[in-house]
Amino acid sequence: MRLLLFTAIIMAAMAAQQKIATISEFLTGEWQIYESVPEKEVVEEIVEEVVEDDLLAGAMNLIGNYRHAMDAKGRVFLPAKFRETVGNAVYMTKGSNNCIFVFSEKRWYAFAKEIASKTIGKGGASQRSILGNACRSEIDPQGRITVSANLRKFADLLKDVVVVGAMTRIEIWNADKWDEYDTENDDDILAAFEELGI
Repeated sequence: MRLLLFTAIIMAAMAAQQKIATISEFLTGEWQIYESVPEKEVVEEIVEEVVEDDLLAGAMNLIGNYRHAMDAKGRVFLPAKFRETVGNAVYMTKGSNNCIFVFSEKRWYAFAKEIASKTIGKGGASQRSILGNACRSEIDPQGRITVSANLRKFADLLKDVVVVGAMTRIEIWNADKWDEYDTENDDDILAAFEELGI
């Protein structure tokens, strides 16, 4: 499957540069008679589009919110459809509004790359805080992840939590703070709908 996908990517890039090869020519190596290999930037752009489409398709499962009890070891259950999307492990770090951001491996690499490429906050303080407090957790056989002690403290997670799907990531909230935030933003949601003409 990966070979076919990579073949399609290369051939699409070649087509974009009017350097067309048939599948048989590509697989047998005869495509090398063409002028040159597709530009690296062209291939990277198409690969990014394929990966982004794949990630967005999977992210359709990351919606809704679910209430769970976190145990004394910081373990919290992820819904089955969330686990299907993120795979066997997740990456977590500090998020906005004192929640925890939870990413699949693919999404984490994209997020971390973006954060690392910029200076955020005074002297990069926010950047260091986001990356310095990040952690990885395997999903255990019971479908739980373990939130590190420093992230639990940051998000004020004690027992009752809300696991929220946010399309491209999962968020973990203190249940009381989620209820407050969700209620306070009702007016903002209505304003956003009006702006979009919905």
